[in-house]
Amino acid sequence: MALLSFSTRANRRARPQRGVIVLSAALIAAYGASTFWSLQRTHDQALRDAGARLESMARSAATSTARSLFETDAMLSGIEQIVATVLPTPALDGASLRTVLEQFNNQSLAVRDILILDASGMVVNRANVGDSGARSYRDGGFFTAHRPGAMPGLFIGDLARDPVDGAWTIMLSRPLMRDGVRLGVIAAEVPVANFTEFYD
Repeated sequence: MALLSFSTRANRRARPQRGVIVLSAALIAAYGASTFWSLQRTHDQALRDAGARLESMARSAATSTARSLFETDAMLSGIEQIVATVLPTPALDGASLRTVLEQFNNQSLAVRDILILDASGMVVNRANVGDSGARSYRDGGFFTAHRPGAMPGLFIGDLARDPVDGAWTIMLSRPLMRDGVRLGVIAAEVPVANFTEFYD
């Protein structure tokens, strides 16, 4: 009888202890779940914020690149107009045209050199007279893109290494027209570093 009474008292004392343990476990689990979901929301928000910032930076870099291409195209069109109207008679290798090329080149931060190629693809004039030596671009993509019958417009060439210093450049070109006759091609050499600075 005494043993039964002791067992009953022990069971009564154990029930509240089990209840406290169960309640504590439930509170710990609830706190852990709450903390997990809070951290998950913070993590997701951080990813969304980072994605928005990257997208904004990409748009800014794309806008800067497009603006640089547009300015170079406008410059080439301007030189073509000068050749067609202001300098309608001088030869493409004349000193007056070289002066025009030098002035445009000095005013442009994006362009390294401006080239005039004749109908055979030979360089006959350029802004940087220091880059001497006659060179043919007869097989160059930026020259062949403006073959007779092709639609006039800006052509963006492939990446290529500059033969002088080995820097990566892109050639942007337009056909050089005078009175409806294709005289050759006008091209601008743009260092790739100008574009990578935007993305950096």
